[in-house]
Amino acid sequence: MTEKYSISRWIDNSFTEQGYLPVSLDNLSEHDAVIVKKIHQEIQRQKKYSCLCFNTLNTSEIFYEKSIRCFSALIKIGKLNKEILTLEMFCKKTTRILSDELDFDNCSIMLKDKNNEYLEIVAGCGKKEPEQQEKTNKKILKIGEGIAGKVAETGEYIFVPDIENEPNFVEIDSDIKIGSLLSAPLVSEGKIIGVINFSHSFPETFDTETIRILMLLCEYISQMITMNSMHNKLYEWQEILRAHKLESLGILAGGIAHDFNNILTAILGNISLVKMWSNPSDKIYPRLDAVERASIRAIDLTHQLLTFSKGGAPIKKTTSILELIKDSADFALRGSNIKCEFDMGKDILPVEADRGQISQVIHNLVINAKQAMPDGGKIIINIKNINIKEHESIHIPVGMYVMISIRDFGTGIPEELLDKIFDPYFTTKQKGTGLGLAIAYSIIKNHGGLITVESEYGKGTIFNIYLPASNERTMQEETDDDTLHTGKGRILVMDDEEMVRDAIGDMLLDLEYSVEFATGGCEAIKKYKEAKLSGKPYDVVIMDLTVPGGMGGKDAIKEILEFDPSVKAIVSSGYSNDPVMANYQIYGFSGVITKPYELKKLSKELYRVMNIK
Repeated sequence: MTEKYSISRWIDNSFTEQGYLPVSLDNLSEHDAVIVKKIHQEIQRQKKYSCLCFNTLNTSEIFYEKSIRCFSALIKIGKLNKEILTLEMFCKKTTRILSDELDFDNCSIMLKDKNNEYLEIVAGCGKKEPEQQEKTNKKILKIGEGIAGKVAETGEYIFVPDIENEPNFVEIDSDIKIGSLLSAPLVSEGKIIGVINFSHSFPETFDTETIRILMLLCEYISQMITMNSMHNKLYEWQEILRAHKLESLGILAGGIAHDFNNILTAILGNISLVKMWSNPSDKIYPRLDAVERASIRAIDLTHQLLTFSKGGAPIKKTTSILELIKDSADFALRGSNIKCEFDMGKDILPVEADRGQISQVIHNLVINAKQAMPDGGKIIINIKNINIKEHESIHIPVGMYVMISIRDFGTGIPEELLDKIFDPYFTTKQKGTGLGLAIAYSIIKNHGGLITVESEYGKGTIFNIYLPASNERTMQEETDDDTLHTGKGRILVMDDEEMVRDAIGDMLLDLEYSVEFATGGCEAIKKYKEAKLSGKPYDVVIMDLTVPGGMGGKDAIKEILEFDPSVKAIVSSGYSNDPVMANYQIYGFSGVITKPYELKKLSKELYRVMNIK
């Protein structure tokens, strides 16, 4: 007869190291067997409940992880609006963030064309092909065609769990394998502007919670695109407002500088003559030198004022700016407790630049950096070539640029002031004029470049300058020539200021030329024609560009050229930044001389023009 055993023994035999493995109930009494059956049923129920709880917790953990990654993506995309980005660049950065943070194989953004006829892929990223966005660019899909086209047409989300069973699917890129797809509309200011696509390589890989998260994410991205559009409009408005401020200042500054330069021309011209007639050992000679140096310093002031002049154009030459930057920075820091380090890349491209104006920019920025570190410190200047591609976040035309970065480790600029620092007269310094950065901004803009600022309060500031690289590789370097060139010939001088005519006349006589005068363009035309017809033509005409209330050199030269295409004319003006001064040959002049000027400068340009064949 088989031995009966107790419930406790059955439990000991059924629960082993391998788990719950119930043994036979045959060795139990009828009463104990009934109890054990109830125990077994409860164990099975608890086991089923535990599995359900585990699966729920596992699902919750996965959902929590996806939510955290989605939230991280939201934050990073939101931060993009701190930058000034084109819509295309915003989309490219967004797809890169989504690819890094979320679990899908490919993501792409398609935008409508201007006529609302096509969708064009402007950005794309995948786990396996991070550079997909370069490959997929320019691929288009007609509105209403395919899944994305339908979404763009209706504004409704479309989810396709298995692409093979979807007759409306249109393959755009054969290199990208798509098994399942979620397409969602992108809406900005109430209008559908494009579509965002999320895909997996295999079908049935999107779960319900993932789809829900992605749909919410798409709505957020649409809001961020709207904010990006508003941000860009605000930036453009600020640029227009700043331009109007600079233009208003330019009208005033240009007029003051023009009159000031006329006065300086008379002063410098007369000083250079008196110095020629004096002996360096004379007691008066050092005083003449001092007056001349002071006048030259005043020239720098007028050049700064003319930077704001309406339509001002720098007189550019192909040049290497490496030594120019180094010399300008060293000069600005002379005698200070600031050390300047230079990090210059290899084979820095030449630029088309006005050396004097670029030197002024570097000087102003380095002075600004020095003032930010009153207890001393270090400035780092980095120079490198950079290729600006289409849809970059930098608002300048595509092409090669020379980038100059000037970094200090001073007090920094509060974030709320960053938008104002390039405005004329804005300053936080007690003794500041508020013109230094405005001048730098205006000069770089007139060079077809861009100046930007990055700053963290208490940690320092970086100014970045972008100057278009020149296609020319031959440098147009200026040579120092102290030779005083005398000559023979008849010169006609046209200028409305009597003191300027007197000073130029005396200088020309001292250079052994004969000279006659005209007070305006009409008189100059009449005298030139009469001299030519009488057989005693003028060898060179020096013409003031601007005559208030009368005809200036720009209009007068046109009529003289019609009469005598071989005329040799030099344009002169206190408006050194006028486009005619920068491109004098286009307007028919043979030479240019900027007021104020002294004897040697006049002799040099006159000698050059006289010898043009």
